[in-house]
Amino acid sequence: MAGTTSGSFSVNATYTTSGNIGDYVTFSWNRTGYSSNTPCYSDISWSLVLHSNGAGYISSSASKSWSVTINGSTYSGTNTIGIGNNTSKTLASGSTRINHNDDGTKTFSVSFSQAFNINFNGWVGTISGSKSFEILTIPRYANFNGMPAITDITQTSLNLSWSANATCSYVNYYLNGEVVNTEHNISSTSHSFTFTNLSPNTTYTLSVRIWRKDSNLYTTSSNISITTLPISSLVTQDTFSLNIGDNLSLSFQNEDKNASTLKLSVEDDSGSWITINSAQVTVPINEATYLWHLSSYATTLYEHCTTKNEMNFRISCGVTLNGKYYENIYSGIMHVTNANPSFNAFTLANTNTTITNLLGVTTSTIQNMGNFRVQIPSASKAIAQKSASIVKYIAYLIPKGATNVVKTAEAVYSSTSQVNIDIGTYSTAGTYQICVFAVDSRQNVSSTIAKDCIIIPYHAPVTNINIYRMNGFEKEIFLELYSQYSRLAIGSTDKNSLVSIMYRYAEVGTSLPSSWKSITDYSSGITSVNATDSKLTYIRNTLSNYFIKDLSIEKSYNFEFKITDKVDSVIYSMTVEQGIPILGEFDDGHITIGMSPELDNSAKLQVASDILVTDTDGTKRMLLETLKNFMISSDTEPTNQIVGGIWNKTS
Repeated sequence: MAGTTSGSFSVNATYTTSGNIGDYVTFSWNRTGYSSNTPCYSDISWSLVLHSNGAGYISSSASKSWSVTINGSTYSGTNTIGIGNNTSKTLASGSTRINHNDDGTKTFSVSFSQAFNINFNGWVGTISGSKSFEILTIPRYANFNGMPAITDITQTSLNLSWSANATCSYVNYYLNGEVVNTEHNISSTSHSFTFTNLSPNTTYTLSVRIWRKDSNLYTTSSNISITTLPISSLVTQDTFSLNIGDNLSLSFQNEDKNASTLKLSVEDDSGSWITINSAQVTVPINEATYLWHLSSYATTLYEHCTTKNEMNFRISCGVTLNGKYYENIYSGIMHVTNANPSFNAFTLANTNTTITNLLGVTTSTIQNMGNFRVQIPSASKAIAQKSASIVKYIAYLIPKGATNVVKTAEAVYSSTSQVNIDIGTYSTAGTYQICVFAVDSRQNVSSTIAKDCIIIPYHAPVTNINIYRMNGFEKEIFLELYSQYSRLAIGSTDKNSLVSIMYRYAEVGTSLPSSWKSITDYSSGITSVNATDSKLTYIRNTLSNYFIKDLSIEKSYNFEFKITDKVDSVIYSMTVEQGIPILGEFDDGHITIGMSPELDNSAKLQVASDILVTDTDGTKRMLLETLKNFMISSDTEPTNQIVGGIWNKTS
């Protein structure tokens, strides 16, 4: 590269001393710095120096003028030229900035003058000199003429153009920091490039790097942010909402950019996304609104939504550009409406045939007994709607006129056979309703069908039995029996009655017989007690109207009575003790009071309890208790013995 970074020249003084050539003046310069920017320049320092030889001293302290002109800039001042032998003296110095040409080259001229104005073996006036220098060329960068320009923006392309202040030979085009195109040997101050295969409505960062031809130095532009044009899209705020079976009204924005393809996808029962290909349509360019006839695909949509009443869906609004499909996706929810299953009828039966035969109706049962069964034949089965399926039937029992459910049961649906739901029975009598409804795979329920039923009050016969010996010890046995039982009234008709009263007995310590004896003459004693019960009274408690005549008074007997109505039986057990007279006189001379005689006991008077006596003061005393206190048994003499008492020492 031409030029230097320093230079000098000298001028001899035109005087001679002792045969020697006179002193000389040197002008020197040196580049101290430079800039490649515009304007490019070099900073130089310079000096004007006087040099003397071995006989060239100058003795002068007068003020002398000097002047230096560098590249048209003049510097001047005064100095003194006094100098010794073989020395140098700086007469003037400074620095200046020299602007280069646009290509970085520069030739500049230097001239100087220094006044001596002395007579030194001849007049020496002003010494001057001049010379031109070529300074080292500064490498230059090409500068952009403003920012690169972006034009012809489309959905998938755009054009970038640039111009520079110098000829360039090489250029790189960058997209998002990556080189996408390189141009060689362009030898131009401007160029352009079209970026293709871009995506619609996408922001890109572009930049350019150029190499100046003469310096091969590069310059990179600032980043430019630019967004491609969007594709046509739907106008929506949040999410779409649609009832299956309805059409969908859509509005578009940027509809002038392209025709749009609409695609529909749904999230089916398994959670998989399914595209409804038959629903795909193309909306022409410049169409701002469109009514999508999704009602035509209602059946297909219901088939993908059989277990729920809401289904997520997506709309793709897209277009194919340069062989690639671009789309915007929108979300929404489809709703299943008016899809409750239909259900109209069931029959009600009591599966306990004994109770049914007794009552003569199938819609009543007995408290705590029987089983209400809901029967749904296939001909009366529930029918699901809109591609759902019936899953089950639910039945529940409520008091009529109330809402509180007291019992529930359910059964799995069958399309081919009768479905039975056993409710069972309930512990509280009253008028009830059995309600039945169907549940489909979406958990939608049918209307509820209700039938009245009655749970009739019932209890097993409750009987009070008093069986005893006449006078407490005779052979004749009296019986007083009171039995209350449920009427089981259907309307004004009692369906229940006592079927039998039976008994058996045996001497205590022996087994009861296997057979029973019946009491049959009780019917005339039946009376209505209240709305739910009747009562039977059976009395045999006189000598002329006894229950059993000849039971040995010396034995005790176990009795069992079995009271049976048309529903249930109850057995009561009791004992008739041996006969104990209040006062008994026996052939062997024993006399008993309130007990049976102990015939092997020598005591002829035998009493079953203490004896109440009245002393001379009229005080009533228990004789045996008094004797107990009178006779004191102790191993030491008691301190509390009564006066006149007898102490009976025990050891």
